[in-house]
Amino acid sequence: MAWQYAEYAVRLILAIICGGFIGYERESSNHPAGLRTHILVCVASTLVLVTSDYAFMRYSSIVNLDPMRLGAQIISGIGFLGAGAIMKEGVTVKGLTTAACLWAVACIGIALGVGFYYGALLTTVLIYIVLIFFRKLEDGLTRGKAFHVINIEIQNINKEGVLKAIEDTFSAYHTKLHKVTDIAVENTIYIRYELFLYKIIPKDALVRALVRVDGVLSVSDTETVSK
Repeated sequence: MAWQYAEYAVRLILAIICGGFIGYERESSNHPAGLRTHILVCVASTLVLVTSDYAFMRYSSIVNLDPMRLGAQIISGIGFLGAGAIMKEGVTVKGLTTAACLWAVACIGIALGVGFYYGALLTTVLIYIVLIFFRKLEDGLTRGKAFHVINIEIQNINKEGVLKAIEDTFSAYHTKLHKVTDIAVENTIYIRYELFLYKIIPKDALVRALVRVDGVLSVSDTETVSK
């Protein structure tokens, strides 16, 4: 059994390396679930499968055991942690990539737990490549766009309908929302949109379209445009 314990140790150490490899990228990008979170998820997932493997070897001759049953619970149960990494700000949603990373490192931990080193290590490298190089690709896609801050004042009546109309207007002008913050004051809501707009699209046309949305009281960018 000594060799088996040594292999278990190797699996857990590799879980630290693989989880840390992906977590480092999230940490360097200043995301809420970073280095330690990814390491803990990966190591814990590996431990569950190592425990399952150990139990199967020790008790399979006494009782019928499914060594992958615990692993299935990890895949379905990791969702609660991923949900905690997702944040909704107005019409924008952040943290989806980090939530996907947490689910992915859990799966890597499962692979390490059963000793599928090739699959775990290859997947770790591929995920890291996607996070690094595809982020550069996304940044490249925004180079033809200009960054703007647009402040909109709306009535706090039929708020969801007004926000949906504003979102549809942004979509019609192919904008990419970066951040949305809002403050409610009595019957009025003040919303700050940070967004990217294609340079070939006139900003004034977007502002005029927003002003025409029912429920919008005023729109301001470099100058205020009111109804």
